[in-house]
Amino acid sequence: MDTVSKAKRSEIMSRIRSRDTKPELALAEELRRAADPGLPFERDAGDVDGRPDFAFRQVRLAVFVDGCFFHGCPRHYKEPKSNVAFWRGKIARNRERDRQVRRRLNYLGWSVMRVWEHEVRRDPAAVAGRVLARARRAPGARAWFRTGSYAAMRRKARHGASAGLCGRAASRARMARAASAPPGVQTHCRAQNAAMAAVLARTGAIR
Repeated sequence: MDTVSKAKRSEIMSRIRSRDTKPELALAEELRRAADPGLPFERDAGDVDGRPDFAFRQVRLAVFVDGCFFHGCPRHYKEPKSNVAFWRGKIARNRERDRQVRRRLNYLGWSVMRVWEHEVRRDPAAVAGRVLARARRAPGARAWFRTGSYAAMRRKARHGASAGLCGRAASRARMARAASAPPGVQTHCRAQNAAMAAVLARTGAIR
């Protein structure tokens, strides 16, 4: 028998999010940190069959982060003590839908990767590494890496990073010149220098 009332159980289940869960957000952060600039991904791709949590369109890889309860994780799924028949049927349908989505995406030339919620919670960086390794082996990876678009995206990312570093270096130089200026000029620039220092600290230019 369930330890809470039906109304309370319904309230608890309604709080479970289907999108932007903590594991999904943690994995997204790690993917952005480690991703290849020429291998972009998008979140919650609604126009891809099954609506994957992450889609690498250029190489045709769909990644799903499966909740341990709703997808019946073999390690962590615990069958509810109430409405047993309902939940057994629901979990079975979810698993069958997962299999159908995989078959349809495979037919369309996509590779499918599923990771468990508990894997991401334990080590999101390791899961991100597995996802990126899989992306580099996906069906469209070899063709994409040979395109001019891939090289252009990497060049653009490098140029953007270099421009940011140059901008921060110039800001530090202006602050240094202001510090060595006559007292009157220093007073005039004090507020501007403080604001600039705060910006540089937030961006990591001052540590």
